[in-house]
Amino acid sequence: MRRKTTVAAVLAITLIASTTAAMAAGKSGGTSSVWLVRYGQTAPAAATAPSFGEQVTFAFTTNKTTRPWVLNECFQDGVRISAEVHGFFDGYMFGQVYTLGPTDRWTGGAADCTANLLSEDHNTTQVLATTKYSVTG
Repeated sequence: MRRKTTVAAVLAITLIASTTAAMAAGKSGGTSSVWLVRYGQTAPAAATAPSFGEQVTFAFTTNKTTRPWVLNECFQDGVRISAEVHGFFDGYMFGQVYTLGPTDRWTGGAADCTANLLSEDHNTTQVLATTKYSVTG
C-alpha cells in the first residue's frame, strides 16, 4: 500500500508542476468543460458556495482525452493552501472525492478555488478546461 501511495504522490506532484507550466504557456481551451458537484449529488453545485471541510467532486465533458485528471487548488490571499489531483478513468485507485480542508496550511476560513481538467500524455500536461469557485469559512 505504501508503494501505491508513493506512486500516487509522485504523480500528483508531477501533474501539479507540469500544469503550472502548461498554464503559463497558455495551453487551454477546446471542447471541454468542468464543473463542481457537491459530493453525493449528481447535478452541478447549488448556487451557494461549498463550506470549509465539505467534500466535493467534479463532472466534465471532453473529447480530448480518455484519461482525464482534475487538479483542484484552493488559495487564501493568493497563497495555495490546498492542492489535490485525481484521475477520472477506469483503473484509477484513489477515488474522485476532494475535501475542502483542513490541511496543514488551511485550518479554516474562506478560500478561492480553481479546478483544472487535465490531459496528461507523453509527459505533457494540457489544461482542457477550468472552473473557479469560492469556499465559505
